[in-house]
Amino acid sequence: MNKTTIFGALTILFFIVLGCLSSCNSNEHSTNDYKPDVVLEWNEKIMELAIEKDGLLTLNGVRTEAMTNIAIHNALN
Repeated sequence: MNKTTIFGALTILFFIVLGCLSSCNSNEHSTNDYKPDVVLEWNEKIMELAIEKDGLLTLNGVRTEAMTNIAIHNALN
């Protein structure tokens, strides 16, 4: 996979997560409504994409993973 494909996949993943979380009304849901398995699945997929991107040699994929995890954290909290 080339850089454009990976960036596109991460961008799509980010907007899917953002769309799913923005449709939730924080007044109707508690933190107990979210299962941690979903976040673990997202992390596994992001790590797969990071490894495919550069084999974790230049830390570019790791940086992208960190930014995505920060976005997930901010969306859930």
